[in-house]
Amino acid sequence: MLNVDGGENVAPGTFSPLSKRQRVTKRIFDLVVSIPLIIVLSPIFILLCVLVKSTSRGTIIFRPQRIGLNGKPFTMYKFRSMMETNASRTHKIVSHQDHRVTKIGRIIRRTKLDELPQFFNVVNGTMSIVGPRPQNADFISRYTDEERAVLRIRPGITGPGTVVNYEKLLTGATPEENEKIYFETLLPDRLRCELVYLKDWSLKTDIQIIGRTMVSMISRSNDRRVTPLYRSPRAT
Repeated sequence: MLNVDGGENVAPGTFSPLSKRQRVTKRIFDLVVSIPLIIVLSPIFILLCVLVKSTSRGTIIFRPQRIGLNGKPFTMYKFRSMMETNASRTHKIVSHQDHRVTKIGRIIRRTKLDELPQFFNVVNGTMSIVGPRPQNADFISRYTDEERAVLRIRPGITGPGTVVNYEKLLTGATPEENEKIYFETLLPDRLRCELVYLKDWSLKTDIQIIGRTMVSMISRSNDRRVTPLYRSPRAT
């Protein structure tokens, strides 16, 4: 059931967030923002393509399979930030000291510039600007039925439970220790934020999360860069 390569879907849970009107509003907002941004940011896209290609071997765009709206698999786009080796496919959790990350990759991961190609995912309808972050099928296999409610809306480039530099919270000495930290601490906390976001959703909330994302990308404050981007008053 969770085999992405086989193209099978994942059961998304029973809780259905957002009314039809809210979904239409969110989709219109995504397109109105994303299409002009792609045009305006095209010089940065070109520059990053050159930097990624000229500093390490491999493809410019990394195309991982993720689980999206209603549990359907889709191809997500990112600028490649890691060396293309067999080891890069073994461990899916990446810490800030991971030797697989290239020099330019460290910069674009820290600033989240590696996520820019996901605006094309927004345009083609597989993602939203704001929403639960997309995960691998094997990660989602760990979700409870309640947590699978996050699959009822499009995943986002940024999201309520997003930690801008979550890699700094992965302090384990080995990839296995970092995976344990991620699954036992980071992922559950992210999902709690995302579930509250679904119940509280408004266009104003999405705009606030976008603003906080931009501030966190340029902030020098470690506290700001390693905390979730959204906390409902009901969750504090």
